[in-house]
Amino acid sequence: MTTDAVLDKVLSLSHSAVVGHLLSDADSLAAEIGATGWIRSIDGGHWHCPDEPPWSLLSSDHAPNLAVFLTDEDAATVFTAGQDLARRLDRLAGVSRHGIGPGWPTWSLDDPRWAEWNGLGPDWVMWSGGPARISLNVSPAYQPGRYRAPPHLHFQIERLDTPSEGLPVEHDRARRIVRSGSPVARWYLAAENDLPQDVINALQRDEDTAVVAAVESGEKFRTMHAAAQEHMRRHEESP
Repeated sequence: MTTDAVLDKVLSLSHSAVVGHLLSDADSLAAEIGATGWIRSIDGGHWHCPDEPPWSLLSSDHAPNLAVFLTDEDAATVFTAGQDLARRLDRLAGVSRHGIGPGWPTWSLDDPRWAEWNGLGPDWVMWSGGPARISLNVSPAYQPGRYRAPPHLHFQIERLDTPSEGLPVEHDRARRIVRSGSPVARWYLAAENDLPQDVINALQRDEDTAVVAAVESGEKFRTMHAAAQEHMRRHEESP
């Protein structure tokens, strides 16, 4: 299910990214997300929409960015929401769409092109404005391997000056945030996968219970990340 209210939340964040302070730092990012009605979850950087359970928001402050997801077993619901959002973004002041073709946002739901659509190719619709890059795509269900992905919409806002590979891990930055960062910055830090043990220990003793809960919740992801890194290292060292 998708209502105008949740699309209004996404448009409000887009506007803030283009002309406001959304992408400035952790506190600005969280303040703007919370002001549009998203509610903080336990995991650092994760938010949920109380009236729209199929929608979720993931954010990070290094560099400030966010991604909004709609997951629904009815692909038509996903496609329609994506098309509605694209039309609204086309009318958003201060942004311009990349490319010349209208693409999937203008297809009717009975268009035969949907039968061949997998959402995995260069099918993103993109806009830019101010310091922000905005991206949107929709995908039907697919199962390339063991796990099945349901139909979903993926919307993203990021800084134009962020490298495509993201920013490198900085353990010294993590230690600075533990020492002098705001509670929100420490909450975001607790979600990072690559943290030195002294930073993890400090976050586990944090005076803010949300930070403690976030770092404890992130343990499973740090374990998976470490295992993946070890696998890659062994693969590179093997003859």
